[in-house]
Amino acid sequence: MLGCIFAYQWHVRLHGGYKVPVFLGFALIVGYQCFMYFLIDPNMNIEWLYVPTLLRGAGYIILYISLTVYVTGIVPFQHFFQVLSILGFIRTGFGSVLGGAIYSRVWQHILPENFQTLSIELDEVNTALNMQTFHSIYGEAMKQATLVSLKEMYGWVCIVGVLFLALILFEKFLNQNVVGRLPRIRRIKHLMKRENA
Repeated sequence: MLGCIFAYQWHVRLHGGYKVPVFLGFALIVGYQCFMYFLIDPNMNIEWLYVPTLLRGAGYIILYISLTVYVTGIVPFQHFFQVLSILGFIRTGFGSVLGGAIYSRVWQHILPENFQTLSIELDEVNTALNMQTFHSIYGEAMKQATLVSLKEMYGWVCIVGVLFLALILFEKFLNQNVVGRLPRIRRIKHLMKRENA
């Protein structure tokens, strides 16, 4: 509801642009990732997840509404529902599957690596361990490896998210100073302007 209220105020009442809500939506999602990085703990209560879940939901809604409003402004009405269907397929179909595949692939690599690092001294020939304590220590090592792996994954996602937010902020600077200096891009832009004229 908070995301919908903000999007309504921004687009309908203030007639604002698209860069601020897109940046805010991504910033709220990155904020969710950062919250989760610092909140992951074995003694965590479910009440700790209220604020991160609120941030993530508001960020998604602001992004979805802003991108849909943007599409309505640039696509003719007869093609609007086709473009909306494509956006829906990308968001809910391809995007979620790709994200889940990347997470599970990374998880397959970092969990065994972290468990191996934490349990390098755990074996049955270690004289400090006996058979009664071996299984409980092994379980604790697995729990710690899972927590470390979760924190590592959330940490990398936070770093990538902050870099993406910086790209959104400096997009105008990058277009003027980097892309504008490339001769091929300038030729393409010039040809596109001539075709539109």
